[in-house]
Amino acid sequence: MQYEVTTLKKGLQLLDALRANGPMSLTQLVEQTGWSKATVFRLLSTLEGMTYVTKSHKTYTITELAGRPTPRLGTIENWNMVPPLHELSQELGETVYVAILQGTEVINTQVVDGKYTNRSHTQVGDRFFVHQSALGKVILAFLEADRLQEILSRLELAARTERTFVDRQLLLYHLRDIREKGVAIDDEEADSGIRCLAVPILKEGNVVAALAISGPADRLTKKRDVQFSKVLQRYSQKITSFIQ
Repeated sequence: MQYEVTTLKKGLQLLDALRANGPMSLTQLVEQTGWSKATVFRLLSTLEGMTYVTKSHKTYTITELAGRPTPRLGTIENWNMVPPLHELSQELGETVYVAILQGTEVINTQVVDGKYTNRSHTQVGDRFFVHQSALGKVILAFLEADRLQEILSRLELAARTERTFVDRQLLLYHLRDIREKGVAIDDEEADSGIRCLAVPILKEGNVVAALAISGPADRLTKKRDVQFSKVLQRYSQKITSFIQ
């Protein structure tokens, strides 16, 4: 075929294989394609670097970027979020975050600093495994069951602090409770001394992101959880109305 780009074609063929078969190891992909191990590894490394695939426990899995029909936030929608985020930060005085799911991690896409000097200093682009923070847990809790199981099957329950959920069954019970209450709480699970509350951001009934506030545990006390949760849910609904 004239103008055919061989390397691009091979990369797309790898994505097709992962889409059709689910998670596959390097050896399985070499056997299926008939290409050299070095070629397959180089292509997978490129795809992983561009977040089209993720690697976990020696297997590669396709991500949403490679064509899974999952609702996402566009540039305009991200801009539409900015005014409510600043309003929320001003109302509560705390740092406000928006994060999205990417593979088995959540990545911060928006951060609005609060008024206090003593605050969490997580930045845009920072990543956490989904089970380690309120942002990730609330997204997990509102996913469809098959999508949740797919992610959990690839997720290594690594601890960031002594309070991080590392038991799979306990995490599942916790996620059911989050879905019922509509809010996730990170009680020093991502960082010692820091608490975080998060709620889902929905688009067309599907979770597309999470909205959260965080701050020192001695300021974001458990006694204020109900108060802050109601405020977060109000702003989440406001954001949803902007991005529908």
